[in-house]
Amino acid sequence: LFNQRDSFGFARRGEARMNCIHLKAPMRKHSLRQQHKLEAFCVLLFAFCFLLPLSSFAQNRIMPLGNSITEGTGSTHGGGYRLRLYEHLIADENVGPFDFVGRFRNGFGLEDKEHEGHPGFLVTQLTVENYLRDNTAEIILLEIGTNDIASGRTAEQVATDIANLVDRIHAAEPDASILLGQLLPQIETSKDIEVDRVNALLPEVVNSRLSGDYRIYLVEHNRFFKENS
Repeated sequence: LFNQRDSFGFARRGEARMNCIHLKAPMRKHSLRQQHKLEAFCVLLFAFCFLLPLSSFAQNRIMPLGNSITEGTGSTHGGGYRLRLYEHLIADENVGPFDFVGRFRNGFGLEDKEHEGHPGFLVTQLTVENYLRDNTAEIILLEIGTNDIASGRTAEQVATDIANLVDRIHAAEPDASILLGQLLPQIETSKDIEVDRVNALLPEVVNSRLSGDYRIYLVEHNRFFKENS
């Protein structure tokens, strides 16, 4: 990966802040909650996977990891963003062989159903060491923290828990690329304010690890949602 911006407007490795605003993705008019869990998220993740060095020869193992957003709760097909992401990756001739991995399988119409989406989980409840022991992965799509805000944890606590989780993922799978998603917008104003506070702390989580051997990227889809809703 190069230390420069590509045509989508994303920052490459070496720039922790990923600017999603130049990605021209079609948006349908759903409710805010539906947008959060279905449409734009998968398009942004697709763009990031496109930037990663997916080999044309080796199969790349991708682990969707998180809570109900990853599992697909509330989506009409039960696969959430994973269905659209899979369709985009399959359709792109520049993307080599890949395989979604995880212990769970769901998603109507989704050929590659595996994931590690745990509805209702807090950050600290993800036992990533076990997940990665059972299913190694080169790319980890991490979306977590929404339930922590709903449970009343502070932004500082959530950001610290996410930082610790990133370190645990790196310890278990040092060569994996981690795509850390911002927390998604919330309908309730007070909770959305806390979400914004968490997201403001995430660049430091990424930046503080770039000097080491971490392969970590921040996905700024929260801003994308708000500017396209």
